[in-house]
Amino acid sequence: MYLYYSFIRVFKYLCRERERRGQTMYLRSAARGFLAFLLLVSALHGYHDWTVTYTSSTVCALRGSTVEVSCSYEYPDKLQNRSTPVETLWFTKEDHSQPGGLVSDTDYAGRVERSCEEHSCSLSSCSGNCTLRIRDLRQSDSAEYKVRFITNQPGGEYTGDPGVKLTVTDLKVKVPHWIRLWKYLECQSMCVLSDHPNYVWYKNGQHAEREITKMFYIKEGDSVSCAVEGSERFHSPLVCAKGIKNLCNKVTYSTRTMCVLQGTSVDISCTYSTYRGLKLKEKYWYAWSNNNEPTDLQKDSEYKGRVQYPVKERGGSTLKITDLRDTDSAEYRFKYKSKSHEWKSALHGTTLTVTGLRVEGAAVAPVTEGQRVTLSCSTRCLLPGQTSYIWYHNKGPVAEPESTMNKLVLDPVGLQHAGSYSCSVRGYPHQSPEETLTVSCIMCILCRD
Repeated sequence: MYLYYSFIRVFKYLCRERERRGQTMYLRSAARGFLAFLLLVSALHGYHDWTVTYTSSTVCALRGSTVEVSCSYEYPDKLQNRSTPVETLWFTKEDHSQPGGLVSDTDYAGRVERSCEEHSCSLSSCSGNCTLRIRDLRQSDSAEYKVRFITNQPGGEYTGDPGVKLTVTDLKVKVPHWIRLWKYLECQSMCVLSDHPNYVWYKNGQHAEREITKMFYIKEGDSVSCAVEGSERFHSPLVCAKGIKNLCNKVTYSTRTMCVLQGTSVDISCTYSTYRGLKLKEKYWYAWSNNNEPTDLQKDSEYKGRVQYPVKERGGSTLKITDLRDTDSAEYRFKYKSKSHEWKSALHGTTLTVTGLRVEGAAVAPVTEGQRVTLSCSTRCLLPGQTSYIWYHNKGPVAEPESTMNKLVLDPVGLQHAGSYSCSVRGYPHQSPEETLTVSCIMCILCRD
């Protein structure tokens, strides 16, 4: 804008001078130059009208954790005083020119949320912010994430390219060298974690020093692990100090998190070892609590008759809980004792979430026939594998009784769709509580009005 007004002032000055001198040829050249200048400014301005700005170009996050990718966008408002809806689409894969949205991608089912603020317009442009949240990160989530926003403006849509490169990493303890009985340890990851975090160290399952890198006094039989402060649940695998057959005192769980339906059963497993093969006098599972001493679940009245330890082989243990209840949602850890050693793990075990089913999307107020209604069979956590859902309408299965997605779309909804809805998961007997969908007759409304 400054250049524009500067050019105008110069042009007017030249006009006055050339009119005084009668040199019109120079004015024609100046006019042509001025027109070229305006076209250049217009082209540059149009190029920058549509923008997407990401808060970061690269993100490094721990496997199993949650990550957020955010952006702001801006576009020209060429339809002033008219509604300008905005649809945002996050994607990693492209099918020719039409990218597939993550919300409908089965690889991300139940793990993706998209939240966008209401966009605002001022003068001749509109802008907004949008965030993508991915839970329970997997190695396969490492990719470049982009956002496309679609409007009713001329030109319509724009993709922020390049996007945000996400790298999902695990932690590991590296042992570069020995210094007598001391070991110099490093907590490493595949990429540089954001915000330069502090690290928490564990020796023999108990809290140790807290540094980015640290010297440890380690003897045969010790085990070491590290974690990012604030994300201790995603600690590194235990590393043994060199000893006989490389065995040490440690407990390793087969999985960190589990999601299971109410009324069913679950098996939680671990492997363990002791230095020099110490004979154990006691071993059991317990539900971890900050305030209470560990209690053997087989002696806990809350689990009476529902807990077994079926695996008897050396070096492994399984906790089996039947008839699961909502109150069974907890973190479960394994404990063992010998004459000379007791495993008092401060490391996280397996976190179990017990969930029921519920139908969401049935409106409290009546919906009008002809609208689009989406019902969801929701759970507190993400069920494992490709879960198949069955829908029931007025206690009978719907026309399409099974789906790998947890959605039932009624589009358009009609009077025949009114009634009660429930859902279940194939292979499990329990159904969700029923929810009622009320549909109003559009002709009745028109006649009444």
